[in-house]
Amino acid sequence: MKNETPAVSVIIPVYNVEKYLRRCLDSVVNQTFTDFELILVNDGSTDSSLEICQEYAATDSRIKVIDTPNGGCSRARNIGWNNSCGDWILCIDSDDWMELNMIERLYTTALSEEADIVACNIYSDNGAGVLNLLGYPYGPLEPKKEIYRIGGNHSVVWNKLVSRNLYEEYDIRWIPGVAMWEDLAVTTRLRFHSKKTVLIPDALYHYFCAQRDNICSREGKKYPKDQICVLNFLMEYFNDKNIPKKLYLKIENTLKQGVKQYVYDSTSPDKYASWKSMYAESNHSILSLCHIPLRTRLSIFIAYHTSYSTFSTIRSIALKLKGIKRLIKKIIIPL
Repeated sequence: MKNETPAVSVIIPVYNVEKYLRRCLDSVVNQTFTDFELILVNDGSTDSSLEICQEYAATDSRIKVIDTPNGGCSRARNIGWNNSCGDWILCIDSDDWMELNMIERLYTTALSEEADIVACNIYSDNGAGVLNLLGYPYGPLEPKKEIYRIGGNHSVVWNKLVSRNLYEEYDIRWIPGVAMWEDLAVTTRLRFHSKKTVLIPDALYHYFCAQRDNICSREGKKYPKDQICVLNFLMEYFNDKNIPKKLYLKIENTLKQGVKQYVYDSTSPDKYASWKSMYAESNHSILSLCHIPLRTRLSIFIAYHTSYSTFSTIRSIALKLKGIKRLIKKIIIPL
């Protein structure tokens, strides 16, 4: 590198991704923008991921490899952050990849717009060659009212170039040990404190959704425990900042509904009762959470306001109607 301090630090936690890692690393080292450092944090991989990282580092002085015992994605990202020195931070996942001009587009936009955060749209790749655009619902600037919208592109960290100063000024890091909703705990605070967040409408990041468990250790997939931890953390954070609750109530209700979703699919009477009573104060809000499909919201709303037997009957009919709809499509479409 020409400069001792790179403009951008790219941080990638690595855990058992030997099958996808080269694709990811090639998309970074071949970027049109070259003033960056690449920090690879090997999170105790048991396959050849570490060897692949070391192979790339041997031929590119911009790459730093940190080998650490398995501790989870949040810990790995914190280690990467603590060992970075760029003015801007980009965290990506090791089975995803970028368009070759992604960093250049994000960085030049950040400077020209004097933004704290610059995000781009995302392609979702199911592994079968099918790309779906995961679009943002707002324009080139994120309105202040949107900072309380969470989920999807809003909450992920890997499509966002973030000013290092923003992390440092508000001491924002990942919650150690949390493996689900770990990004949400970070990006919600970053977006809240950002004076200006800019969106590039083009999809420059490829999210590989065919497999997600090997980015870093999921630590046994501790949900809804992790989600409850993030929910409590953010609510305490907003309280400590003396932010009026009416401003973050939508976040609170959305997070509570998200926690409840992990119990929702159960149809046993004992879990149904537990699900209904869990964060019962948020049950009334489900119809107003527009990021959730209307059909899902209506189904949950009915479940909240009926008995288990009534809900089971309605659900059974809905599943039958869904099956009939699929059958009709199979008959009609060929014609």
